[in-house]
Amino acid sequence: MTETPERWWEQSRDAPDLTPVFGTDIGKALRLTSAATGIEIRFPWWDSPYEAAALLAWLKAASDGETFFDLDQGWQIDVLRSADRFHFLDRDVDSGDVLSNLVVDRAGFLARLEQAVRSR
Repeated sequence: MTETPERWWEQSRDAPDLTPVFGTDIGKALRLTSAATGIEIRFPWWDSPYEAAALLAWLKAASDGETFFDLDQGWQIDVLRSADRFHFLDRDVDSGDVLSNLVVDRAGFLARLEQAVRSR
């Protein structure tokens, strides 16, 4: 396992349209997609919306500077709230590869999250 890159949020790529998508297939309970970047953050070990509940609650309640973390079988997600933005770091911890490092406006993202939750 590799260490989380220091100050990783400083290299986040802007993804203004990052949108939560809920699915029913195994390993696709939640995805975050951005057409602007062509990137999709997957949560491969979350097989049901129940497993995404902790992140969803955190996103709505996180204070500035607070972080969220989950790790399972070589995959890791780190999320940081920084003022009015969320930073998402998606990594393969076995290889150390960063799969994506995105930042999105908090208010817009939360509005798209609420819309996705209502349409499930």
